[in-house]
Amino acid sequence: MSDKYEIIAKIGGSSYSKVFKVKNKLSNEIVVKKMTEIDPNTKKYTDGERKINEMLRSHTPKFINYSIEEFIETNIEFNPALGHISKQYSVLILPYCNAGDLEKYIEHKILLSEDNAKPIIYQILMAVEFCHQHNIIHRDLKLQNILLNTLDSTLYAYLCDFGISKQTEFSTQSVLGTYSYMAPEIFEALFINRVSIGYDKRVDIWSFGIMVYKILIGSLPLNYIDDFRAFLDHKTIKVDESRGLSLCALSFIECCLQIDPNRRKSASYLLEHEFMTCSHIPWYYFKWVEDEGKNQKIDSSAYNSTISMQNRKLESNVFMSDVLLSSFSLYLENE
Repeated sequence: MSDKYEIIAKIGGSSYSKVFKVKNKLSNEIVVKKMTEIDPNTKKYTDGERKINEMLRSHTPKFINYSIEEFIETNIEFNPALGHISKQYSVLILPYCNAGDLEKYIEHKILLSEDNAKPIIYQILMAVEFCHQHNIIHRDLKLQNILLNTLDSTLYAYLCDFGISKQTEFSTQSVLGTYSYMAPEIFEALFINRVSIGYDKRVDIWSFGIMVYKILIGSLPLNYIDDFRAFLDHKTIKVDESRGLSLCALSFIECCLQIDPNRRKSASYLLEHEFMTCSHIPWYYFKWVEDEGKNQKIDSSAYNSTISMQNRKLESNVFMSDVLLSSFSLYLENE
């Protein structure tokens, strides 16, 4: 089966996997070949990844990068200490995305406006909703696992890498994922030396919220050990005021970044949030206006939506209470 594909370049990998850009020799189609070594440490993950990809192929969801073909491949490789050894790989053939991953895209771009970011955020959220509707916990949502493809000048985002994902209707265990995106209930276990903890798909909502935070603000709120310790002590994440995010966007992020998993909103709820449903946010919508002496001319629906959102924010007692609520001031100017 491996003779069907010609390797063009290695484009990624880890200690257990290799990822290549390859060409189908018959069709000349450019695709990706992901090879994950099968051994006692990885077998449950490779088996799980193959099972999830099989399910994804049967449902053909949008905005998910799933395999178009899979097989087991055996290679003879040379190890200086052991000589020539036989290794088995679980191989997935995946569609090739021509614009890299979202992490690199964000790093090389000027920060996206809320309007420009929303289509990407929407597509990621659609992929997360599909996974959760089918009881898949991704467990490693992060910008590096969002692949981008440009087609007819339109950018599309695809969720990828189900290597540590799990399909279950119930809570699961094991401390897995990428630290900066881990939900508090998982990384707290690391600090109190617990090897496992019960959690469910709501950990993905936290990770999604961290992704949105970085897309809109340009940095990660928790990136170093001291950041995690400070968070556990103060239960606070600060937002850079200079970004001038709308109250609409702040509300959306807060729906995700709740310490209590029971208070995190579902992917389905988030798809109906004002941030997703408002097709265009003019500069005066849901904004913090610090100059109380300057009236802003806005329409009544924007004003009422903003006041409603502010009231919900005050009632919810969410943990990001230091996001300048006291300076919120909008004025409705009569026509």
